[in-house]
Amino acid sequence: MALVKRIDFVVGNRPQFIKLFPIFHWFRALNIPDVEARIIHTGQHFDADMSAAFFEPLHLPKPHAQFSLSSDRASAHIPEMINHLTRQFEQDRPDAVVVLGDTNSTLAGALAASQLQIPLAHLEAGLRSYDSKMPEERNRVLVDHLSQWLFVPHEGAKKNLEQEGIPEKKNNPKPRVVICGDVMLDALLLVREQETELKKLREIGLAVGGYYLATVHRQSNTDHTETLLGILNGMQSLAEQTGIPVVFPVHPRTRNQIQRIQKSEKDWDGIHFLSPQDYLDTQHLIMGSVAVLTDSGGLQKEACLHGKPTWVFRDRTEWNELVDLGASELSGGGFGSIERLREFFNQGPVPVPGDWYGGGNAARIFWKQFIQEMEMTE
Repeated sequence: MALVKRIDFVVGNRPQFIKLFPIFHWFRALNIPDVEARIIHTGQHFDADMSAAFFEPLHLPKPHAQFSLSSDRASAHIPEMINHLTRQFEQDRPDAVVVLGDTNSTLAGALAASQLQIPLAHLEAGLRSYDSKMPEERNRVLVDHLSQWLFVPHEGAKKNLEQEGIPEKKNNPKPRVVICGDVMLDALLLVREQETELKKLREIGLAVGGYYLATVHRQSNTDHTETLLGILNGMQSLAEQTGIPVVFPVHPRTRNQIQRIQKSEKDWDGIHFLSPQDYLDTQHLIMGSVAVLTDSGGLQKEACLHGKPTWVFRDRTEWNELVDLGASELSGGGFGSIERLREFFNQGPVPVPGDWYGGGNAARIFWKQFIQEMEMTE
């Protein structure tokens, strides 16, 4: 009887739960023998709206292990997560660890696995914004240099790794770079297959094609009062000038900062403040919108793939190819120029080529390549 290989997926926030959606969909569809895929939840997103509410709609299994973080300070989360993960891996050692994206959970999972010499795979490797001020950029660079397997979304990401000399490193085993595409596209296509009504729109009295969608959560935008006020006032001005309201699901961090400003959400006419939405509702809100405003890398890409002009509240992005294509545009930081924003939106959508990001086959390619790679290293 063959020994079961145990693969632990370390995740902790909304984008990572979404990335697990197609991964576990294809894990079940491929019926991979003698492999146990387990979810290890770091507790990075402890709010129920940002965590547990995603598992049932996405048909994800319950986490094999889930931690509670004692500190309210994000800076203390990484060492606390490393301690939890190290104990977990020591007690119930996996054959491999997979980390996704570029969050603090990603870095903690990579460091814990590396310390215990557990083979490590990074899914969504090789992305670079070349902005070292962004914690996500520091995380993704460190994780790439710790990983034995690097699954990249496109050729550009592979070239980024080559420029850093990663495939030529002399560690054992030698790092392996595999172009698999992007599992976020896989997830998006799975959602499109589902016939779900836009209940949220009916609740707030809006129709498809009758609103902009906005999200703001990045610390560079939320932790500076003037920047956050500029974004909120800019969204209000956009609604006033166009007669089109802005639907704004509010991240818990952003809501806390708005409350500290001591202004009521009712003070911003034309903005519909919502609670955080689950993945399915978010995708349908994107599909029903005129255009999208966001500081999220994941939502930037999702909106572009749905064919929505996307204004990004940042001066740099890890998805540079979308900016080069003209599907999205960077604000330059904060809200940016409303005149340029309106001009950009008026240009209309720029379709993303259908063969980009693996064409919806990234999760299937990941599983077939990863199992093959693991067998080769036995």
